[in-house]
Amino acid sequence: MRKKDHCYGADGPGLVELRPVRRGVEISITEAGPDGDIELSSVLSLEEFRELLCDGLDVIRQVDALRDEAMRMRGLTRGNGGC
Repeated sequence: MRKKDHCYGADGPGLVELRPVRRGVEISITEAGPDGDIELSSVLSLEEFRELLCDGLDVIRQVDALRDEAMRMRGLTRGNGGC
């Protein structure tokens, strides 16, 4: 694979790597953990990757709002047993 086919981005203590693969795009996230590096990866189809780029932030905001509402219903807030 050519070097230009990779995209690296560092935001905080982790590393995000995007690699084109036959089935779409592989996304890997590597974070430093107490027992060594932890890597999570997933392969998305091109259509899923497009949806992630176009709609991902809105989906994350909707999930956050649902989580916050569920926490409020349980009487939790961030810092007292919540996220």
